[in-house]
Amino acid sequence: MSPPNYSLLLIMICFWVAYWLVKRYLIDAVGGVTEERQRRIETADQEWSSRHEEYEQALARIEARVDDALRQASQRRQELRQGALAQRQERLEAAHATADKRLEAALDELSEA
Repeated sequence: MSPPNYSLLLIMICFWVAYWLVKRYLIDAVGGVTEERQRRIETADQEWSSRHEEYEQALARIEARVDDALRQASQRRQELRQGALAQRQERLEAAHATADKRLEAALDELSEA
């Protein structure tokens, strides 16, 4: 009778030792790195979301200030325009009055001559 063949048992032991080494030093290490990377991605995404919300709020405040400044500038421009038109009208009336006086004086001078 021949002795039992233990080579299959030895191959199985080598396989499980190699599996344990690969799992412990390679698969778990890579898994840890990928978990850390996923955690960093989630943290960065949350930070981006909060920063983006702050940006949107700041943008809304700035747009409101710009709109208010535009309204004030338009109102001021309208006031200045009304003032300028009033001055123009006064000057035109004064010029018309002066022209009328000169015309009357010239007509009087012509009628006397």
